[in-house]
This record gives sequence, structure tokens and C-alpha cells, in this order.
Amino acid sequence: MKLLIIGSDKKFAHVINHELDKAQWRVRYIRDGDLGQEIALRDQFDLILLSWSPPKKDGLSIMSELRKQKKRIPILMLAAGESMKEVILSLDAGSDACVSEPINIDDVLARMKALMERSNYGKTLKREVNLAAVAEIPQVLVLDEEGE
Repeated sequence: MKLLIIGSDKKFAHVINHELDKAQWRVRYIRDGDLGQEIALRDQFDLILLSWSPPKKDGLSIMSELRKQKKRIPILMLAAGESMKEVILSLDAGSDACVSEPINIDDVLARMKALMERSNYGKTLKREVNLAAVAEIPQVLVLDEEGE
């Protein structure tokens, strides 16, 4: 299974990669929104995690372009704040689900699993690591404004 993460911070991408590595997922992390959109349109992925505001191009614009190009890949939007308005805008733009801050890894993984099961891939995410037991990786991530 292949996951594309566009525009999120490195800490979040590292945690997701660490968690999915055990389930034999291949994770590609692209910080830049323009490049992320290009790769999402060109390459094949099973799921996209899309940040609200990656550098160079915002997440809503990327999602709109993917949907305009008939890309039916499941997209999980990572909203920039706790605003319900962002969640609604994300869903209206074509996301399949949205998670707002503070980002809870278990919530993200559960939503990813549900999206994959609904998209007829027939494969599920395996939870093999208890994140709460890994001291150096926090259970809840607060993304900084710079996305680093």
C-alpha cells in the first residue's frame, strides 16, 4: 500500500511512517504543495494525507485539482485548527474525512483504516505499536505554524 503525505510537518510524517512501516506501507512525504500535487496526479497512491496549508499551494486548491482531474483516491485532510468551518470547507472541497488539531495519531490511523476499507481495497491497517508506550513520540501532536 502506498501513502502520500503532502505538506504536513516532518514530525507528523515521521510518526505516520514509523507506524505504517510495520504494516508494510510505503510512505512518501512531500512538504511542497505544488510538487505534492504534481506527484499525486502523476503517480499511483492508495491514500493521501493532505495538510491544510503546505508551502506554495494550499490543501483545498490541491484537493480541488485532484478531484477536477477525476482522481478518486481517498483523501484525509489535516485541518489547521479546531475550527468546524475548516472541516466543512474540507469536506465540501472533496476530502473523504478531516482531522483537526490537536492531531491524535490513533484518530488519524482509525480514519485511514475506515477510508481504505470503504474504498474496496480490502486491506486494513495493522496496529502493532502502542504509541503511548513510545516515550519519545507524543500521543497527540501539535503542529507548529512553520510545519517543521
